[in-house]
Amino acid sequence: MNYFVLPLAYLLGAAPFGVLAARICGVDIFQVGSGSTGATNVIRACGKGWGLAVFVLDVLKGALAAYLGALAFPPAAHPHNSWLIISCGILAMLGHSASVFIRFRGGKSAATGLGVALALDWRIFLAAALLTLLIRQLTGYQSAASLIAGLAAALLFWLTPQPPAYRLLATAAVAFVWHKHIPNIKRLAAGTETKITAQKNG
Repeated sequence: MNYFVLPLAYLLGAAPFGVLAARICGVDIFQVGSGSTGATNVIRACGKGWGLAVFVLDVLKGALAAYLGALAFPPAAHPHNSWLIISCGILAMLGHSASVFIRFRGGKSAATGLGVALALDWRIFLAAALLTLLIRQLTGYQSAASLIAGLAAALLFWLTPQPPAYRLLATAAVAFVWHKHIPNIKRLAAGTETKITAQKNG
């Protein structure tokens, strides 16, 4: 019965909060900016208040998926359970980027991945969250902040005592997020990326 938490983790990640927020604002999120359902694009569509709300919800759904995994498969019960816990985290990230509720479209999973980190080690989550805010404040680029903070979080999972499964998740997650950000990376290199500070307020 515990294995039902795996598809549940995907469905949690698939919850399209960005789409719902944009609809409340009277906007089709897929027709705005990058077409992503993540918080940054919601800021473009509806303003910073809505974007912050979507960011928090996307973090929480990743954290909840991994937390439910830990409840269903307690790490102390069996050493292999850590692999099932990270499976819940990975499924939540996949759900966010390819949601069954919106024809397998979605966002880039940075916030959802951050939520998974929260469930696994709150200290690494806090470090990554603070680094995200700092880089965004210094550069104005949310994409750069997500990319660098993701790398830092993965490095911290390797530099601190963690189960091998968590380290694998951190490495796979940052690779996945970087892959989803390839268009942003190209725009950053070309100097054409849009700064978050230039987005709509509200």
